[in-house]
Amino acid sequence: MSEEHVKNFNKLAEQMLVAPTPTDLLNLAKVLIQNFPKCKPWLNWWMNGDVSGMIFAAQCSMDMESWNALPSTTNAQESKHCDYYRVTEKHKSVREAIRGRYLYALNAWAEIEQLHKGLKI
Repeated sequence: MSEEHVKNFNKLAEQMLVAPTPTDLLNLAKVLIQNFPKCKPWLNWWMNGDVSGMIFAAQCSMDMESWNALPSTTNAQESKHCDYYRVTEKHKSVREAIRGRYLYALNAWAEIEQLHKGLKI
């Protein structure tokens, strides 16, 4: 694949991130798939309604002030996976597993309350 081809892919993908309207986003997605048909399954996943709002401004339902306050990486959220797996250790009874998940949920709720009070991630 030529360097120019890669640049074209990156340019289209970056334009999709900041497309001002859902129609513009869909048009850019069509162009991307036309030029790079092998990316269709990958792009279809990202264009899914539940996922697209996380990365495409045109699909975001969050107010822009909150959107702009988000960290530029997913490290904070990814670290939660480790916590979740820690409370769901293997070879535990159902009762122990439920208790671990309940305690995890209580902790997550407390963190959410702190975020509403201004805590930054």
